Amino acid sequence: MSRMSGSIWDLTPSFVRRVSRRFLTDLDVSKQDILTIRRSSSPVEKENLSQFLADTDLVEVQEWCREELQRIYTDGGVAHLSFDVFQGRIRPLRHVLLDLLEWNLIAPDFL
Repeated sequence: MSRMSGSIWDLTPSFVRRVSRRFLTDLDVSKQDILTIRRSSSPVEKENLSQFLADTDLVEVQEWCREELQRIYTDGGVAHLSFDVFQGRIRPLRHVLLDLLEWNLIAPDFL
């Protein structure tokens, strides 16, 4: 163990690819996660699960993104921040949602 090196974030691209593949191949997992982000109050869950779902082409993801953006702006535009595992940094939830809608729900290049 004392000879280990590197950062835990070096694992992120590999982890993201594997989880994204699961969402693409298992519709039940994808549908369950849509329910999770609809019920969740956690910006971390909303931000990252929505990005994992982005490549599934489920209409519910686009609908949820629009609804969540509307809710954020109706509540005064409060910046909900969370850690984005796709980019390895903290980002406002509304930026992730806008990116997903703008990119027409296309997954990041490294997937």
